[in-house]
Amino acid sequence: MHRALHWSASLLLTVLASSVCLTHALPSILSPNASSVWTAASVQSVVWDIGEPDISPNAHGRVVLGYIDPIADEGGFYEYDDQPLSDDLLVSEGIIDVVVPTALPSGRYYYCVLIVGDARTRSEVFSIDNPVNPSTSTAKVVFPSTLSVGKAPPKNGPRRPQHSLPRVEEEYGRNL
Repeated sequence: MHRALHWSASLLLTVLASSVCLTHALPSILSPNASSVWTAASVQSVVWDIGEPDISPNAHGRVVLGYIDPIADEGGFYEYDDQPLSDDLLVSEGIIDVVVPTALPSGRYYYCVLIVGDARTRSEVFSIDNPVNPSTSTAKVVFPSTLSVGKAPPKNGPRRPQHSLPRVEEEYGRNL
């Protein structure tokens, strides 16, 4: 009896641990990716794969911008958590348009973060081109402490991303 109770408790803990992991799993960000170049003040799409993992149809999240500081010791990762590019998005839609902030220096330092509750997933590092703040030596790069974040204009009609980047590129164009 004692051995059966111990086995049942172990099984229950395993099932609970598995369900906790599944609820915190987030989809992969498809765009922006390593080949993306965003221009300051432009409207860009953040796209994630809604085919993996299972996402609650009512899950809400936000997208924030992050950067890798080339001057910081061991490449510091920093995120503008309190200044989201998009807030209260419906995760099951798989896409959100954002306005690229204008105060950022040009360079290949940036990534987007999809946040749902305490779970986070990052995009690949991509570039931002800012004609007002062009590339300089990485020793002179200064990142702003605050962003000027605007709202993206609504698109005409509903937008539903596909489950793979080639299909997304085909539907929305190569310059995501």
